[in-house]
Amino acid sequence: MSSLGWRVLATDIPHVINTVLAPNIENNSHRLPPSSGPIQVRELDWTIPPEDWIWDHPSVIASASLPSPDNSNQKNLFRPPFDLICTADTVYTPALIQPLFRTLHALCTAGVPDTRPPPVYLCLERRDPVLADRCLADAHNTWGFNIERVPHRKLAKAMLKAGLKWPKEDWEGIEMWKFTLPRG
Repeated sequence: MSSLGWRVLATDIPHVINTVLAPNIENNSHRLPPSSGPIQVRELDWTIPPEDWIWDHPSVIASASLPSPDNSNQKNLFRPPFDLICTADTVYTPALIQPLFRTLHALCTAGVPDTRPPPVYLCLERRDPVLADRCLADAHNTWGFNIERVPHRKLAKAMLKAGLKWPKEDWEGIEMWKFTLPRG
């Protein structure tokens, strides 16, 4: 997304930020074109209720540990409303389904009233079909998302257009879903 000029807010928990996310961004930022959008990395723990989130801290939105105060310039921190939300490999345990969708719902509805909430694209690997089905049912029935599977051929075409070729076996069990909330 950054390479297309989008401003990107990348979130995870501290362990993943420190061992995977931040190093990946750091190791690959030189590959981005000059017109790329900025990337901010901040902690977002889904188990923290949205009413306890803080948007004016440079490294934390929601954390199980209290972040230290930060008095630096907070004008350029990314915050709602968002244009698009993407999440991948976030459906892997039943205990996190409710926190995940509470988080996504809060991010979608934290924008300007009477505007269209951003779409959410969720990519999952169907390792556990029961869990995947429960996740999709909860997104619709509990959180009010309209859900629509993105056809595999559409994904494959977009990947080819971007110059990326993945062997068919790498796509096995991979699904992309578009979630939308009705306008406020």
